[in-house]
Amino acid sequence: MCMIECPSMAQRTFFMKGYAIGKPPWIISGIHAPGVFFAAHFILFLVLSHAASPEIVNGQFVLSDHSSIKEILTEHEYLRLKADELRLFATLWMFFYFATTAYWWFPSHRSSPSPTV
Repeated sequence: MCMIECPSMAQRTFFMKGYAIGKPPWIISGIHAPGVFFAAHFILFLVLSHAASPEIVNGQFVLSDHSSIKEILTEHEYLRLKADELRLFATLWMFFYFATTAYWWFPSHRSSPSPTV
C-alpha cells in the first residue's frame, strides 16, 4: 500500500482524504473504531502496569522498567498484566490489518493515464 501510494503520501493528506476515495463511507469509521480500541487498551495497560512490563526475574513476578524493579507481583497479577500486554498487541494488529484489508478490498477508482501505443 505504501509503495503504490508513495506519490500521494508525499502530500501528507493521503490518510485524511486520499485513502477514502472510492471506498464506502463506513470504511473510515470502521478504521477509527479499532484505532480507538487500541488507544483505550494502551492507556489502560499503562495505568495498570505503571508504565512497566511484567517479567519473571530470579523466579519472582515483577514489574520491570528497563531492568529496575518497580513492584513485586503475585502470580495472578502477573498473569493478568501479561494477558493485558498480549491483548494490547492483538488490538494493534487488528487496527493495522483492518486498514490494509479495507484498502485492498475496496480499490480506489482513480483516473490513471492511458497507456500509449
